[in-house]
Amino acid sequence: MQKTENHKGCSLDAGSNELQAGGYDAEVYIAQFHHGETFVTRFALQEIFEAGEAALNAALEVGRHKVDVGFEPKFIRSDIPAQ
Repeated sequence: MQKTENHKGCSLDAGSNELQAGGYDAEVYIAQFHHGETFVTRFALQEIFEAGEAALNAALEVGRHKVDVGFEPKFIRSDIPAQ
């Protein structure tokens, strides 16, 4: 499952997967765009959720909080040539 939203100029992409043992995990990718470069940082939540929608909402809340308080972004560069 995925859910995306924009927050203060950043793109938040939350993801959740159903676990074999039951429940759902959650993570959020925060993309920041600066001078033609994209900085993407991943945050994984440690909690297991009973429902996928709850996991996505929690991941988005973490993403919004990280943007609000600030964090050290990581640069991801693609080595795939443009066509």
